[in-house]
Amino acid sequence: MLRAMLPEKYGVCRGHAIDKFGNKAGHDIIIYDRLSYPTFLLRDEYDYSRKERIPIEGIYIYIECKHTLIVDGGDLPASCGTAVRQAESVKQLISQREKLTWNHIDSYIEKKGFVKESPEWLPDFRNPPFAMILSRRVAHKKPSNLMDDPEAIHQILLQASDIQKSEFLPDLIVLGKHNIMIPSYVRDGEQENNLSLFHLPRFKTWGYSCYKIPELAFGHAFAHLMAVLDWIRLGPLPWNELLNENL
Repeated sequence: MLRAMLPEKYGVCRGHAIDKFGNKAGHDIIIYDRLSYPTFLLRDEYDYSRKERIPIEGIYIYIECKHTLIVDGGDLPASCGTAVRQAESVKQLISQREKLTWNHIDSYIEKKGFVKESPEWLPDFRNPPFAMILSRRVAHKKPSNLMDDPEAIHQILLQASDIQKSEFLPDLIVLGKHNIMIPSYVRDGEQENNLSLFHLPRFKTWGYSCYKIPELAFGHAFAHLMAVLDWIRLGPLPWNELLNENL
């Protein structure tokens, strides 16, 4: 579905994010710049049966997918806490790539003396990592406790204890057809939550806001992804180091 809906410049594959040292993370869906970056394994564009390896410099979005996401599921493989940790590992790896600031005219040229501040609700640099969790269904505590009532799921999410705050939390969580968790922050001296596309740890108070939007969660997620793709500008591969390593 993503391949059919996204513009052609965006590649979609299952695979791992990989850095210049060969470290890798992730195993689910990656959206990357297919026009500028190799996948290293060069599989057919529509072959999703085997995993690719995508350099972290070329990754726009990582999506951790679950058929059923188990809220308060402890250490179960499909628990919300496990999915969060899996997405965090990818964000942490991608965050090691060189940051592109507002002062970069292109990937290689930075204009000195020019100062431009990011909008408050966006990161301070143009190529931040973005990871999300996408689940078709929601369960509570164990796989058999499937839930479909938006309000009941919403109340459980407000009290869920299996998401521990960290710098690399996934930036969007979609829990079935009706419920989402969106990054938010609170300005100093205020109490109202403000929504953002990415988590913004530069604010003292930040985390998730939970919403119930019956039948619209997947559509909202796609619009969120498109807004993120519109913001991110990717930098170059570390060609110097790669070439020197070969020699």
